[in-house]
Amino acid sequence: MLTGLTCDYRTSGPSLDVLGQRIETRCQNNMYATGCAAHTYFQLSDGAFPSAHSCIAQNFENKGGLQSSAVCCSAPYLTCRVKVSPPSGHKLGDATSVSCDSGWHLVGCSAYSEDAKLSGAHIRGNPEQCEAVNGAEKLYWEMGAVAYATCCRGRL
Repeated sequence: MLTGLTCDYRTSGPSLDVLGQRIETRCQNNMYATGCAAHTYFQLSDGAFPSAHSCIAQNFENKGGLQSSAVCCSAPYLTCRVKVSPPSGHKLGDATSVSCDSGWHLVGCSAYSEDAKLSGAHIRGNPEQCEAVNGAEKLYWEMGAVAYATCCRGRL
C-alpha cells in the first residue's frame, strides 16, 4: 500500500467496424495507467498495450465493438514505466515474458500482437514476470505476441 494512493477506472469505445482501429483510454491529471485491458464480444482482438498514461486497444479485422479499459492511479512519489518483451515465436502456445528491474514492482501485465491470435497475458514466477502467449499458429510474416509490463515504485 502506498500512502495517498488514489485510483480511477476508465473506459473508452466501442470501436467502429474499421480494420485495425485503435481505441485509447487516457488517464486524467497525470495519473499512471497501472492496468490495461481490451474487451470485445467478437472472438478476437489484437489485444491492448499501455503507455505511461493511457491504454490502447486495437481491433482485429473490421469488426467493431472493442473497448479499452485503464486503471489510472496516482500517489505522492509514485513513478511508473512500461517494459516490453521481444515477440514470441509463431507456434500455438509460444510465450514471451518481461520483468521489472530491481526496486520496481510489477503492477500490470498486458499482451498485444498486430496480427491478433493472442491467448492472453498473465503474471507468473518468482521473480514475477509478465508473460504473453500466442493463441494460434501464425504465418512467418505475422507478429508474435508481445508482453507489456507496467512497473512502478514509490515511497511507502
